Amino acid sequence: MNNLLFVCRENRFRSVLAAQYFVKLMDEKGLEDVCIGSAGTWTKNGLEPAPEARQIAEKYGIDLDHVKSKIVDQKLLEQSALIVVMTENQKEALCIEFPQIKSRVTQLSTICEGVDYDISDPFENPEETVENIAEEILRLISTGFDSIYNMVKTASLE
Repeated sequence: MNNLLFVCRENRFRSVLAAQYFVKLMDEKGLEDVCIGSAGTWTKNGLEPAPEARQIAEKYGIDLDHVKSKIVDQKLLEQSALIVVMTENQKEALCIEFPQIKSRVTQLSTICEGVDYDISDPFENPEETVENIAEEILRLISTGFDSIYNMVKTASLE
């Protein structure tokens, strides 16, 4: 079974919603052959999702009950066949620190729409509302589900 890892900064909003929404869509399609996780580049292990993430999750029927933050580390990355980040800076940082996984890292916007653009952190960019960012993530996951799923299923850990 291949692992899919969604990554953002704190692993308390964007990557959590992306991962758990992907899990929800897999469940709805009866798929069980990909292991989904999320992590943060700048976080602590064991933190609860942000209250705003819980509100969005409840609205869209996404289960966050057993989700806790994880910090990105070499072992987690090496076990992941596909690593989906929210920003170009996250992609660049991971590829510099962990060059062996460079071929498995992509931005969410790239894999879903073929266009590189950042998904803002709602806690760093007050111009973007939490709802707008969440809706963008869910829209990308919905439209790009097949692309993400097929890429992780055919990926190799080399």
